[in-house]
Amino acid sequence: NSISSRDVAWPADYEIRFFDTVVDTTAFDSPPTYPQMTVNFTVTNTTSQRKVKCIIHDVDNSGTLTVGDTIRIVDGFDDLVNNPGNFKITYKIAYGRPFGAVRNPVAGDRFVITTRRPFVNGDYFLFAMQASSTDNTAAKNQLNKITVVPNPYISTAKWEPRTLYTTGRGDRLIQFMKLPAKCTIRIFTISGALVKTLHKDTAPTDGSISWNLVSDDGMDVAYGLYIFHVDAPGIGEYIGKFALIK
Repeated sequence: NSISSRDVAWPADYEIRFFDTVVDTTAFDSPPTYPQMTVNFTVTNTTSQRKVKCIIHDVDNSGTLTVGDTIRIVDGFDDLVNNPGNFKITYKIAYGRPFGAVRNPVAGDRFVITTRRPFVNGDYFLFAMQASSTDNTAAKNQLNKITVVPNPYISTAKWEPRTLYTTGRGDRLIQFMKLPAKCTIRIFTISGALVKTLHKDTAPTDGSISWNLVSDDGMDVAYGLYIFHVDAPGIGEYIGKFALIK
């Protein structure tokens, strides 16, 4: 580059967009290397949303952008009158010959330069927050997704706590999953005897409740097949089953 003092890896993204007519001119006239010429593309600093200029190294002296030429983006040139020493030459794009057939840019083509750049004055993060809520209609349509894990329960579950004693075992635990925020779960034997009633009243983001396989009478339940009934006020009801196996 004949003006290497202006070269800088500038922290901005750029877009070169092509048109089917002349839409701009290069930044300045510095023949024979960088003659001023009309071009059918624009260069935009997409970080600052400003149009910028460019210069073209016209290698074959054709007066147009052709294969073998290079485009150098000139940022800050639009303020040359007020700040004549403020412009910078940022990135060079080589219009090289491909391995296959030459395809010249056509109207609508875009060449995008994306950079990794540090934060600058004026950058900020914007967060939008939305309060959690319950959609009863959607919840009703998803009652059939309620499930018990593991099902069947065979001897143990991987999330059960370890016992603090040298003998015995910790609590047995199964999980009722994908439940509404507020509901009552009643667990019955296959003969219809009520074994346990669980009440859930949690945030909408918490859709589970655990059961330690102890009945309302404080007794460990027997192994076998059980029926559970979920009653969610304002939403609906659901009936399912699970098995406990030694």
